[in-house]
Amino acid sequence: MLKKQMAIGIVAGMTALWLCGCNNLGIKENKDSNTALTNETVISISKEGKITTAMAESFGADYYQQDELQNMILSEAAAYNAEKGEDCIGVEKVQTEKGIVNVIMKFDGAECYADYKETTFFVGTIAEAKEKGLDLNVICHEPGNPEQTIDKAQIEEMEKNYIVITDEPIGVPSVLDEGTSFQPITVETFGKVLYVSEGVVQGKNKNSVRIETEAEGLSYIIFK
Repeated sequence: MLKKQMAIGIVAGMTALWLCGCNNLGIKENKDSNTALTNETVISISKEGKITTAMAESFGADYYQQDELQNMILSEAAAYNAEKGEDCIGVEKVQTEKGIVNVIMKFDGAECYADYKETTFFVGTIAEAKEKGLDLNVICHEPGNPEQTIDKAQIEEMEKNYIVITDEPIGVPSVLDEGTSFQPITVETFGKVLYVSEGVVQGKNKNSVRIETEAEGLSYIIFK
């Protein structure tokens, strides 16, 4: 199992792995895949429940811990799939250009993503969230219209709609010093976003939202 520090440092830490050790994880090149903006992560959710992440990270020449970090992450990531007994994680694209590393990873499902990242990331119907006892005591609003709100009771009535519950973005420990930074997260769903919690804003289209940097607590995204 990944050490917590290395798991939450996936963007910073996995850069070294993907550059030099990716063949051990069965990388497939996909030239049609989209990439994230620099220092941002895009999480895409398919109707089949697959999670795809596109991450972009600046990669400077002063990345002096590359070899050490590469070996550590490579062994931990390979051990994760071995422990699960299946290919829960795959890497579809690695591209380096002008000091930027773009990486696309695919996870078998939300549970796999949450477990690997040691974070909260639930995707399912509101009925399923209720069955699991997840906290739905939150005020949500329409994207771009904070005055149009719904509460817990109204959310629970929307049983057939889908919901994302996450504590992303999480802190990413720097590989060069002892500091911690936060990277914004864009979430792309397979349906129209209806309501979001505080700190979540409209994205580039009706199926996309952006979780603000250092959003506190859990973020909620309701879509159909």
